[in-house]
Amino acid sequence: AILATGDELVAPEESPQAGQIRNSNEVMLHTQIQQADALPRPLGIARDERDHLR
Repeated sequence: AILATGDELVAPEESPQAGQIRNSNEVMLHTQIQQADALPRPLGIARDERDHLR
């Protein structure tokens, strides 16, 4: 599973605003998992709040 965390993250296809960055690690990890003949399972972005991590 791939779970990115952080309020500053936006999806790779989105244009980041001030104080934001693209979630590029998900793209990289997805590719590496596939190259290892495994099935990646992206879970999206969890925000910096405890309830988002449950």
